[in-house]
Amino acid sequence: IQQQPGADLRSAYVERLAESERILVDPGYLLLTELAADQVLSYFFWDANPEVGMLVFKDYATQDAYLKRLAFFVEKKGFLGRLARDEEIASLHGWNAHDYRAEDLARFFSEAAKLDFPLNPQEKWLEGFLESTGIIVRHGSLFSPGKGAFISISQESPAYLRRLFLVHELSHAIFFTDQGYRDLVMGLWASMSREERYFWLLYLGWGRGKKVFYRNSAQKTFGKSSRVGRKNHTVHGRLWG
Repeated sequence: IQQQPGADLRSAYVERLAESERILVDPGYLLLTELAADQVLSYFFWDANPEVGMLVFKDYATQDAYLKRLAFFVEKKGFLGRLARDEEIASLHGWNAHDYRAEDLARFFSEAAKLDFPLNPQEKWLEGFLESTGIIVRHGSLFSPGKGAFISISQESPAYLRRLFLVHELSHAIFFTDQGYRDLVMGLWASMSREERYFWLLYLGWGRGKKVFYRNSAQKTFGKSSRVGRKNHTVHGRLWG
């Protein structure tokens, strides 16, 4: 705010923020705010971990337009690493809430550039958003991972599920952005017996080549007890306490 000499400032408000501005909020704010009738999404960044973007979508259909192809590229068996056409996934379920790390986001948009794949307008907006916030870094037409991750929820989810999804996705975001937490989870994984690891691989449905993902998913179960729980308590405490 610029104030003229001699002027007396009584009050002020922000009318608009730049697209790349990081609006830092407690995650609980996402559960209290409602999008305006003409809004399809809103975005914020986690005050306790500003590298984590948090998107709120109007409904599942809108969220799918932005993230469904990405979900299949990153996580869906039979589609991993491949850009699916709209008609291939139109009748298939994506996710009700999402979480993505910088490495996979850079792979997705780089692959689209290499293949000259026709991304939709919503995906192109997401590319620009991620680039402007430094989560992915452009090198010509390709991208490398920057710093951070993002999660999303939809206002179509019932209130109790919205809260549950938010806690769940933020715990993944901690795994993506906190090296100490990753080391702890991977240490616990390494300490398991062969039989215990087999159970988790079977339960999570991941092949042996997906180490980051099954460790990331297993940390949710580790979080119910042990030292990992203290990290997850930070998220649960803010939203449930």
